[in-house]
Amino acid sequence: MKRFNRIAVIAAVAVLFGFVVGCAPAPIDISDERIQPVLQVLLEKAAELNEIYYGTGLPVNKTEDAKFYELSDEAKYKNSDELKAATYRVFSDDLASQMFTVGVQGIYDDDSDKTGIDMGLNSRYTSILGVFCMRASMSEPLFELGREYDISSAKITSRGSKYIEVSIMSEKDGEKAEITLTLVPAYTQKGDSGPAELSEDNEKTETAADAGELLDKPENWRLDTPTY
Repeated sequence: MKRFNRIAVIAAVAVLFGFVVGCAPAPIDISDERIQPVLQVLLEKAAELNEIYYGTGLPVNKTEDAKFYELSDEAKYKNSDELKAATYRVFSDDLASQMFTVGVQGIYDDDSDKTGIDMGLNSRYTSILGVFCMRASMSEPLFELGREYDISSAKITSRGSKYIEVSIMSEKDGEKAEITLTLVPAYTQKGDSGPAELSEDNEKTETAADAGELLDKPENWRLDTPTY
């Protein structure tokens, strides 16, 4: 009888394990050839945002002795909301939030609220009486940028139901390096104001398998790795 019970338990576990494995979400089905043009567009947009956050910044009208420079008419993004939306369209929620917090919102410690004195990190951009500005003290490039990527070398090295990892050769300051970039589908992200839309037609999907050819569109992916 005990032998029968043991066999029954083993059989039940085997069935359950098989059920769990069978119900596991399928990895994202996309080839190297399909992801390369997607990555090309994303990296171009990321380079633009890197320049805004860490490089030369948005164009401004510089005035002598001013602590803040008003953005010029040539600035692509006229206010923090536009810049925030653009950032969330390229980077994952976590990475976009980090960039926007440091670049626009600023980080303050607990004593700032108590004393009224800024004890934290000033952001590069801020709004003064509703006018989007750059701090004069941060008008010079903050990081050394200029990393270039060889899109033809991009290969998917790992994939799950909600991400892929892509190995790609890059070069910066004459030094070549193999970089691993993580990409996540837009439908796995909420964005800055709710669930992300998968397509321009407001079509949504909950699984990678349902996404199909929509994953060929750059707007349906987000970078989850810094690219500078």
